Amino acid sequence: MNPLDRINVAAFDKDSLDKFLSKNASELTDWLNKLPHNELLTLRPQFRDFILLKGKIWQNLPKTDINLAFLALLLEKMEQLGDTGSFRRLFHEIRKTPYQLGSRLEAASLYLYREVANADELIAEYEPIYHLLKEAVESEEDNSDKALASLIQYYLLAIDGFGQFNKGVPIGIKGLIEATLTGDPDSFLHCPLISNVLRVSLTDYKGASEAIRL
Repeated sequence: MNPLDRINVAAFDKDSLDKFLSKNASELTDWLNKLPHNELLTLRPQFRDFILLKGKIWQNLPKTDINLAFLALLLEKMEQLGDTGSFRRLFHEIRKTPYQLGSRLEAASLYLYREVANADELIAEYEPIYHLLKEAVESEEDNSDKALASLIQYYLLAIDGFGQFNKGVPIGIKGLIEATLTGDPDSFLHCPLISNVLRVSLTDYKGASEAIRL
């Protein structure tokens, strides 16, 4: 039984879940932080079951540092999956508390939590997203890996959501990333990962999405 199975078993009421998280916080944090992406993808249904089906239980947990840190880690995993529904559910509850999520997850909320009404709005989010991610890299994160992944998730949202009928959206965001690279020689975007992402052709949006995810 993996830790997520144990969490779901413990979540039959808020007191049981609270005791479980308090007792196993260190183990759960270590497991979530080290969870490989391919395993995260496999466990996605179980994460969704906990977040969406057991919402009344975890929403009523005592707002302790341990419980909020656990929910924030779940939020991070949903951001990595690009799971909009689960991300919105968690973010909505965490933002009611004094817990500070940090600039990177605040950046993610601009494209995963807030309803983006149209193509122009999604493109307009690039600048605030980029500056929040830059703040995260310079002041909050140990390295730039997670911030790079967040920017790529934003780019993938544009490809998956608009690539078929409005290629101008991913093309526009690609152009903004390239402009950042040209205008900011110290940007955290100067790395092989972003270079490889930008080399992917947007002619076939499904192929582009698959290639970037590899």
